[in-house]
Amino acid sequence: DTESLRFPGFVEFDDVNGKVLTYSAADKIYKVWDLKNYTHLYSITDDSISEIKISPGIMLLIYHKCPSGAHVPLKILSIDTGDVLLSFKHQLHRSKKMDFIEQFNEKLLV
Repeated sequence: DTESLRFPGFVEFDDVNGKVLTYSAADKIYKVWDLKNYTHLYSITDDSISEIKISPGIMLLIYHKCPSGAHVPLKILSIDTGDVLLSFKHQLHRSKKMDFIEQFNEKLLV
């Protein structure tokens, strides 16, 4: 497989998990590759993803907040298979801005 990326697409190398994450802005597809031999493992096609955070063994998908602004949908995936391990909604305060800073294993710094 080959991958041609243009800005605002990106490539992120994850040496901890031995994976490469690419995003094709033209196709709106995230792809996960094996860092050892660059074989394509799986793809994620979802226009509502705002950001992806990677930690050992897992990947956090942060979605755009819901139209009412009451919550942000989140999913935790296995970095190896792309299987959804957990799906939940993080409640928001209407008067406060929230940034998802970093993910540390099972902890999320907001």
